[in-house]
Amino acid sequence: MNYSKFSVEDLAADDYFIRWVSQNDQEAEKFWTLFISLHPEMKPKIDQARTLVLSLAHDADNVAEADQKLEVIWAGIQNRIKHAGATDRPKQLHYNFILGIAASLVAIAILLAGVYLSSDGLSIMSRNLVEFTHATKDFSEKVNSSEKPIRISLSDGTVVRLGKNSRLVYKDD
Repeated sequence: MNYSKFSVEDLAADDYFIRWVSQNDQEAEKFWTLFISLHPEMKPKIDQARTLVLSLAHDADNVAEADQKLEVIWAGIQNRIKHAGATDRPKQLHYNFILGIAASLVAIAILLAGVYLSSDGLSIMSRNLVEFTHATKDFSEKVNSSEKPIRISLSDGTVVRLGKNSRLVYKDD
C-alpha cells in the first residue's frame, strides 16, 4: 500500500495504522518507524492521524461508559416508578375521590345560588324596579308581551332589541 499519498483522514481510517496506534504490535511498530524514516515529509500527517485515532478511541470509551451509566440510571427510574405506582395508587384514588366530592359540592352551591337569584332575588329586584318606575314620572316603560323580540328606538338614537315577555324602563328626555 502506498501510504505516502495518504491524507490525515486516510491514515486515521486505515486498520493497520489504527492497530499500530492503539495496540502494542511489534510488527506495526517496525513498519511505521521505517516508513517515517523513509518519508519524513509524512511525519506531521502521521502525528495528526495518531492524535485523531487516540482521541476517537478515548471518546468511544467515554461514550460506552456514559451509555452504561445511563442504563443503570434508567433501570433505577423504572424500578422506582414500578414500586411508587403500587404504593401511591391508594393515595391517588383517595385524593381523586375527595376532589370529586369537592367539585360536586361547588356545583351544588352554584346551582342553589342560581335558583335563589332566579326566583327570590330577581323578583325582589324587579319589584323594586317597578316601584321605582311608578314613583318617578320622568321615566317611561315599554313592555313586550308578545312571543317575538321587538325593536325600540329611543330619542337619543339608541336602538334596543327587547326580548319576548320583557320590559324596558328608560329616562325621558
